[in-house]
Amino acid sequence: MSKWGWLVCCLAVLAPWAGVNAQDLAADAAQAERERIARERNAITQQQAQDEGQCQQRFAVDDCLRSVRRQARERLHSLRQQEERLDEAQRQERAQRRLRAIELRQQEHAATQPPVPTRQATPRQPKSAPAPSGDPRAHAQQQQRAQAEKAQRRTALQEQAAERRRARLEKEEVARQRKAQRDARRAEEANRGRSRAAALPAASAAQ
Repeated sequence: MSKWGWLVCCLAVLAPWAGVNAQDLAADAAQAERERIARERNAITQQQAQDEGQCQQRFAVDDCLRSVRRQARERLHSLRQQEERLDEAQRQERAQRRLRAIELRQQEHAATQPPVPTRQATPRQPKSAPAPSGDPRAHAQQQQRAQAEKAQRRTALQEQAAERRRARLEKEEVARQRKAQRDARRAEEANRGRSRAAALPAASAAQ
């Protein structure tokens, strides 16, 4: 992982303790990391195009092209891994922010609620009698709060699961596109090979 990637991960971990400023720094660092990855990806693509052009001037064209493309794939794969780690760190940071927001709302709600009054037993009450229960309205409010908090946490977990599914589908789509590109390149190379093979007997016959 690059120094920017480590910085993004560290800021994402420190964001709950440092507040909004740390979150802003993490977002800026993540954006800078994505821009760096985009620049390197463009540079790799341009270099690959130049190297493939030079391969056309060599005798072993196919071997040269395979070597150039293999090196480009390895470098692009490294960039994809960095990008995936960055995406995962940002997903975790967003999930933590949602959970912190839920906890903050719970704390604020609890602070605004009046204390539940308790009633003491009168001296005339028999010792064997059970203690009177608290205010039923307060108990009902507590149950409602507990249900609302449970629903909020369930929603947060569902959003996390949806993000993971979306990321998995995106990876599968990218893999399908790469496979289609590889198949197209192989078909093109096979066609060129057949064309050269057909041209050799014709050249020999002409001589």
